[in-house]
Amino acid sequence: MTTTDLAQTEDVAAIHAVVAAVAKAQRAEDADGFLALFHSDATWTTGAGKFLNGLNEISEFTRAVLPGSTKDGYATNGPFFIRFMGSGSTLSHSYDQFRPGISMAE
Repeated sequence: MTTTDLAQTEDVAAIHAVVAAVAKAQRAEDADGFLALFHSDATWTTGAGKFLNGLNEISEFTRAVLPGSTKDGYATNGPFFIRFMGSGSTLSHSYDQFRPGISMAE
């Protein structure tokens, strides 16, 4: 394994950890914890396909929809596409799959 391979392996593990932290914050309906995971110029496409550009849009949306969002079910999340762009940039996408009828409060 080369140094580059090892660094990318560590980066992939870090991306998985961030996606897991997103899922944990969503399930806990923790808007502050969720938003702390985003950079100020982040973009986010919601599970329903709504595109949000920048932390202000992400924050406004999250604070409106996250409280009470797990009463009818919860989402599972996981990365499914990761591309290293060079110069410290990574493009990644994760999936959200809603699990209806299973409340995290139970």
